[in-house]
Amino acid sequence: MLLGPRLDPAPTAPPTWAWRSGPCGALDHRFEVLVEPAGAARELLPVLAPFQRRDRDTTAYVPVTYEVRHDPDGVHVQLHADGEVLGTSRSARDLLGALCWHINRSVIERSVGRYHLMHAAAATRAGITVVLAADMESGKTTTVAGLLRSGFDYVTDEAVAIDPSSGWVTPFPKTLSLDRGSWGLFPECRPPAGGFPRRQWFVPPHHLGARIESAPVPPPRIILFPKYRAGSTTEVVPVGPAEAVHELARMTFHFARDPRRNLDVAARLVRHATVAHLRIGSLDGAVDAVEELLSQRILEDL
Repeated sequence: MLLGPRLDPAPTAPPTWAWRSGPCGALDHRFEVLVEPAGAARELLPVLAPFQRRDRDTTAYVPVTYEVRHDPDGVHVQLHADGEVLGTSRSARDLLGALCWHINRSVIERSVGRYHLMHAAAATRAGITVVLAADMESGKTTTVAGLLRSGFDYVTDEAVAIDPSSGWVTPFPKTLSLDRGSWGLFPECRPPAGGFPRRQWFVPPHHLGARIESAPVPPPRIILFPKYRAGSTTEVVPVGPAEAVHELARMTFHFARDPRRNLDVAARLVRHATVAHLRIGSLDGAVDAVEELLSQRILEDL
């Protein structure tokens, strides 16, 4: 049987980008975001602003291209990372979570060879770096948000990146992600109606009155393991060196890739820091406890 020529589908015209982020970077992850739907940049800019770079130096890295563009059906919007579809929704704002997740994962995967990376938040005041290392849902982001509102400068709420040789911390200043349980504590950060996904608020540090640290900050002098327990009393419980190293190792991303280096870094951090469990009953109590530890540390360092 003879068949006629196969008809290929008509080629799809390339998107017309309404907005480009320009070069962005966080630790060793370099990327750019291209946006097709008009107006969608307003939803993405608060998340991307801390990562936009002025130096445009991407020569040492292979950048990732994120695209926010219309689905072929013309109704939905898709998020792509180098051609891979990460999510589909009716609104660009609903793709923020997927974009943040992929950026965070890529930052960790691309940076873990150069940095000792811990699942932790960090802030500074008076030249002293405070680290809050904890599992998810322990209250570290809520606590660091409270510290920022109290006058601390922002380093990160996701991954503390420590130079293995010097101990200094390179900022990863992602927009803070506040879960629903914390919203009532930060009414000033409430987004406009319909402005953000319902599961999280993405809060730029300046909404809390904080300055973002842009250059590496000194090694941590206060390391806390926060844990929120509703109805409990906030207290600080000192941690011995062996337990402290164990907890830091547990919080280290991809610890098994270089256990000797990671144990060495953890031991050096513990040797020069005040280390304690921070059992949190209230945000105000947690902030007061950190500020008291900071005052003690300043006096000890005089």
